[in-house]
Amino acid sequence: MREAKKIANRNIALLSPLVNAEAPLIGIEPSAILTFRDEYIDLADDELYSTAKEMSKHVFTIDEFIAKEIAKGNINKEQFTKEKKKIMLHGHCQQKALSSVAPTVNLLSLPENYSVETIPSGCCGMAGSFGYEKDKYEVSVACGERKLLPEVRKAGLSTIIVADGFSCKEQIAQETNRDALHLVEVLEMGLRPDTNGQTVMYPERQFVGARKAALNRSMMRAGLITLSALAITVAGLFWSTSRRR
Repeated sequence: MREAKKIANRNIALLSPLVNAEAPLIGIEPSAILTFRDEYIDLADDELYSTAKEMSKHVFTIDEFIAKEIAKGNINKEQFTKEKKKIMLHGHCQQKALSSVAPTVNLLSLPENYSVETIPSGCCGMAGSFGYEKDKYEVSVACGERKLLPEVRKAGLSTIIVADGFSCKEQIAQETNRDALHLVEVLEMGLRPDTNGQTVMYPERQFVGARKAALNRSMMRAGLITLSALAITVAGLFWSTSRRR
């Protein structure tokens, strides 16, 4: 908790001068961005409490922000495909608690022939790192099997599965043969040229491959940096030991 408080206060101090009505803070991961509207206020030191409260007024999930742009007339359905798509949406727990999935449903319904069904699911079961822990695994899967995972498995292969939370995507990917897309990826798909009525099976694959490749590149870079740092450390120790001799 002490470490969380320190990080929160540092971020409040760094970001508050930059975040305002004209330059809002926008996030694509619900549990991350909504922290600024909830936990950060509780974690803020007394001298930063009012600053955290003020900054929280200008923090939005990506769907809340795009919904505002639609209301302003900057985005409209004419910009999107006319093709028919069926979408099944799993709402993120923290988004349900602190915001709403209504903006997500409205955005996914913007292309005029997109139909959206909200899966009546609770938590996916992954819950951040919870489902990765060995002693929590069975509980995690049981939670997902209550509603979410069976519904995903029953979905048609051309149906788009949407889950904005990283943990939710991981649970779906690990326990079914499908991958969930983020709202933004689905909207981007709707801006692409039409497929001339062809039914696309596993529509998520056009995004997931690139997503995994980017993750692998990032992990490789991190590994190389770690190895380089280790090599420098070992070389330094060797040089220091040689000098003592």
